[in-house]
Amino acid sequence: MTISRIAEHLSVTRKTATKVVGELSCEMMPGGRVNFVDLLRRLWRLHQIPSSELPQLQRPLLSVKQLAEMAGVEEHTIRRAGNERDPKWRLPHHADLGPRIRRYLPAHVDAWRLNEPFEWWLEPRFGKAVRLVDTTGGDTAKASTMLYLRNKEQSGC
Repeated sequence: MTISRIAEHLSVTRKTATKVVGELSCEMMPGGRVNFVDLLRRLWRLHQIPSSELPQLQRPLLSVKQLAEMAGVEEHTIRRAGNERDPKWRLPHHADLGPRIRRYLPAHVDAWRLNEPFEWWLEPRFGKAVRLVDTTGGDTAKASTMLYLRNKEQSGC
């Protein structure tokens, strides 16, 4: 997928999309394209994505404003509930793409609106999707292992 299409999917500028792809260390394909499945795995920590579900996952991500409109509340209410993981709201998972850029996966939002559990493949798998890029000269393998173990502890696995 081109950076322009990634920007449309993320609902951000090309500059921000390029930054996100770089920070996530997404797999690049010939012609400067980004492996979309790899982007989904890294951004949402999805482990196995059925190929039949890719078209629905290509829908543009939703902003805090859009989610607030769906819920009939103000943006700050959604942002605060997401920051605090407020159990009253039980908001779907979000991705912070920048200091004030929070996005929601439409498939997560669909399940949230219907008060249904996520499909098994939409559940984040901690320790599976993140690959660290060593920019400090430290031991990347050790850092990767520590990140995996920390996320595993937090997820209760």
